[in-house]
Amino acid sequence: MTTFTLKSGREIEICLVSSFKIARVRQAVRAEFIEKHGEPKPPTYTAKMGGGPGIVTWEEEHTYTRDNIADGSEKDRLAWREYEQQEQMLGQKTWAKTAEVYLLRGVLEDLPDDDGWIEEQVEDGIEVPESPRERKIHWIKTELLMDSAEMLSLINAIQGREQEVERAATVAAEMFQRKMGQSGRDKAS
Repeated sequence: MTTFTLKSGREIEICLVSSFKIARVRQAVRAEFIEKHGEPKPPTYTAKMGGGPGIVTWEEEHTYTRDNIADGSEKDRLAWREYEQQEQMLGQKTWAKTAEVYLLRGVLEDLPDDDGWIEEQVEDGIEVPESPRERKIHWIKTELLMDSAEMLSLINAIQGREQEVERAATVAAEMFQRKMGQSGRDKAS
């Protein structure tokens, strides 16, 4: 466990969330998406291979990429746009669900015992979820966090990335100091 300082100055307890759990969440989101919308598949085209006098020719199916879709037909370009929209929708759903899991499992703060925050939000016209899970996510997003940048910083800390960045900066600084010390000794010789 460690602490994370919010923009408000409040320190909250956080912990790492299993990367295995997050991978399973992503798999579940993808499976649900595919069940509802089908597998996002980029359009394909058939290319004639080989050729020339006396050379065997054959056809191969290739998948369009961002680099070559402009060469495709209008129908292929439309299919590509639909594919990109599906991928974007899947990415958004995956991010939303994994962010929820990071917040629920990684933020160790309990909801306040009093319902003053709920009454205040209702007075402001904000609907507060009934489900304990949704209520905690709502509380974290509306009472603890100031904005999406802070949420991203918090999730990075929960993932342990904040420590990785600090470690990398420390290692780089140490390497720089050793190099500078070594070059200073080389000049003195």
